[in-house]
This record gives sequence, C-alpha cells and structure tokens, in this order.
Amino acid sequence: VFRDLNDDSRGLTALDTATGLKLRFTTFAEDSFPSWNGLGNLVAFTSNRDGDRRWRLYVVWADVNNEATAVGFGQYPDWHPSEDRFAYQGCDETGNGCGIRSMSGSGGDNRGITSVAADMQPDWSPTGAFLTFTSEARDGNPEIYRVDTANGQVTRLTESGGIDAAPAVSPDGGWVAFLSNRSGVWAVWAVPSSGGEAQQLFVLEGNVSVWQEFEMQWIN
Repeated sequence: VFRDLNDDSRGLTALDTATGLKLRFTTFAEDSFPSWNGLGNLVAFTSNRDGDRRWRLYVVWADVNNEATAVGFGQYPDWHPSEDRFAYQGCDETGNGCGIRSMSGSGGDNRGITSVAADMQPDWSPTGAFLTFTSEARDGNPEIYRVDTANGQVTRLTESGGIDAAPAVSPDGGWVAFLSNRSGVWAVWAVPSSGGEAQQLFVLEGNVSVWQEFEMQWIN
C-alpha cells in the first residue's frame, strides 16, 4: 500500500504485485505513511486532511470506499508484526511523554517506548523484540537507533555526520537498511541490527529533497 499523488487516484492505493490490480482505499492527497497490520486487513496511516491541519493517526479497513477512523494524534505509524497495535511518533493523551509510542488499533492502551520528542520513523523488527527509528536530536544530526522493547535500552547504530534516516529491518532481523547521503549521493545502506560496519547497497536515482517524507520496507 502506498501514497498515490496522481490526479485521478489521490490517496492510499494498494497494489497486488502478482496481478497488477490496484485498489484505492482513501481519497485524500494528505494521507501518508500507510502500514499494514499483521493480518493484512487493516491499514494505519497519518494525515493532516482536517481543517486544523494537525497530523492525526487513522485506521481503515483494507477495502474500497471505507471510512477511515481517527484514533489519535501523531505520525509515522508502523504496525506490530503480530499484535493489534502500532508504533508511532507522538505524545500521550495529555500532550506529554512525547517520543516513539504505541497504541492499539482502536486507539487505546497508549504506551511510551522512547522519551525524546524528535524520535521518528519507527520500524518494528519481525518478532517485535526491538524497534529501529531515526532521531536528529540525540546526537546533533539524523542517525539510526534501535530500542529494545523489553527494557527500553537505546543503541545508536549509525554515526556518519551525514543524514541517516528511514530505517527498515530485514525479514530475519539481522540487518537495518536506511537512506543516507553520507557518501555525497543518496543511497540505501545497511548496518547490522546489533551494531557494526555499515555498507552501501545501491545508489538512488534522482535527489531526495525532503528525507522526512521517505520510508522503506524490506521484504523477502
């Protein structure tokens, strides 16, 4: 599922790669950063479609012409691989406790995971044992980190002086791909999820004008 900006199909669109069939789930151009739940029947996303332009979190059934339900405020939802909850960047119901948090698909059971408001772009590991995320506040520029969900321990995974962002954990949990301009061009890199030497995978064509608007997913 992806954000579609074509004039005749703005909103969130699902693509069946086997058949080429497309299904349009929403009709607002502002709808962004969609994430499937583990069962493949619900999509969480974020949008500032409302008149106050605040970023809200929504959940919609994976079917055409369904109404999305707002479940809270925040950005960058990423659904847990096996539980009915997703991680996101935001605050609690009182506007405090900002950072990476998680909530259920219905908006309840809101839990804090990290405590730095600028932590963003969370991505679950395949077992849910840890999350990776981007933060530009912890060490002065955008870097990739992981947080162990059992104890909240945060580990810094990159240190380049450039922009490292948009992490995506590999299906076996052993690697984290990320977007970076550390070599002078925008490319996709990967670093071991336990820490270590990063390696460049491939260079991207064109320019990444706003890295905060990008996300990746690592699939088999």
